[in-house]
Amino acid sequence: MDKKEKKLLFEVEEIIVGLSAIALMISVFLPWGIASGYSASGWGGDGKLLICFGAIALILLIVDQIYKISAWIPLFLGLVALAFGIIDFQAMEKAVTTFEGKVGSGLYTAIVASAGIAIGSIIDLIRNRKK
Repeated sequence: MDKKEKKLLFEVEEIIVGLSAIALMISVFLPWGIASGYSASGWGGDGKLLICFGAIALILLIVDQIYKISAWIPLFLGLVALAFGIIDFQAMEKAVTTFEGKVGSGLYTAIVASAGIAIGSIIDLIRNRKK
């Protein structure tokens, strides 16, 4: 029997990058720090940059379906966003411990989503190198 190979609209690594980019943009509106009954989102700080990084990664993913674009750009965006996330996490952790608070879910989501963009891009680079 002849098995026909199905061509997916998006590859697995592209789905990882796309979902991670969306999660990165959403993370900005979630609480980054919670203390004394108050919460702070990422909108006031580096969150605007993270929204830009996520939006650019998502746009590049869509454009890649027409014009083949290297995965190096989303990889760079993911790594820079991850660095911002780690730095913001350390700063927020220090700030909220002063007020007996905790780091919020938005910051964790930003870190995981940034890593997802980077990991999906690395998988794409490895797959395309083998072709």
